[in-house]
Amino acid sequence: MAVDLYIFAAGTALTGLKSSSKSQSLTKIISQEKNGITIVFGSVKGNSQTFAQLTYDKLSNELNRQVILQDLNDITDPEEFLQIQTKNQRILLIFISTYEDGTPPPSAKWFVLHLQEAATDFRVSKNELEKLTYAIFGCGNSLYNDNFNKVAQELDRCLLELAAKQLIPTELADENTAKSIYGGKD
Repeated sequence: MAVDLYIFAAGTALTGLKSSSKSQSLTKIISQEKNGITIVFGSVKGNSQTFAQLTYDKLSNELNRQVILQDLNDITDPEEFLQIQTKNQRILLIFISTYEDGTPPPSAKWFVLHLQEAATDFRVSKNELEKLTYAIFGCGNSLYNDNFNKVAQELDRCLLELAAKQLIPTELADENTAKSIYGGKD
């Protein structure tokens, strides 16, 4: 049974979540890798957390390897966290919401800030995360125009600048039910 990164939208039609690009078979892609998987989330209303939990449940049941689920709020030292992920060559799946005015959720503030600073700091090697493979799943609302999934896009930019490798293209989910593939809630 394949896990499509956005197959979960079918089960959450009431939220109107949809994918901005074609679904990817995450299980198929990850099953070709031998590394452990870390899933992190930063959420305000719980959408990113729900998708992270569903992905964790699926991957834990379908793959014979360690899968860890962690709230970004629980990561007290983002630099150390990323060093451990890189050293162990783990696959990092990030589920992140964009909050008010294009900012990260309060729980993800330090993680995002660390990556932004590392990506622009001349003292940090631009190959810092070259052994890290990642995928980002952004939850946002297209009603916010330029701020639509701004945090997911910013994380993607920072990780690429630090030489991390994309597992699949970043997914940008849209909570705008008027544009939902399921139609409005009414």
